[in-house]
Amino acid sequence: MNILNEKIHEDDVNKNSPGDSLSSLAAHVDINRLFLLAGNYLSFINNLLYLANEENMKEIVVAQIQAREGDRVALARTIHRLKGSAQTICAKEIAAACVILESQQLAKMSVEDIHSGLKKIELLISSLDRCLRDLR
Repeated sequence: MNILNEKIHEDDVNKNSPGDSLSSLAAHVDINRLFLLAGNYLSFINNLLYLANEENMKEIVVAQIQAREGDRVALARTIHRLKGSAQTICAKEIAAACVILESQQLAKMSVEDIHSGLKKIELLISSLDRCLRDLR
């Protein structure tokens, strides 16, 4: 059992404790994989998650602008960067939502489907952001 999982287990004894937020984080991020990649450095992992997700929040805004402007080539690059960032921080749901948009070939998708996919990514990024802010 790694340190973060031990912390989750200890804190879950009390409701509304930091463990609730840590459990929530585990719903967004593959914590065990993140520890394999980054080691057991909690402050480093926390900063990595927070900074990467801040950039993801900026990128999703850019993606939405590109979608409104109809620039599907630039949008594809932005979604690819979002996917890579999500994979780096082991945010599996965000990465999966990006993969879905990538695999459906943006050039052939309806505007509504693109906006729906971007909205899903935005909601996942926002949810992770709220979770990370609760941990700070």
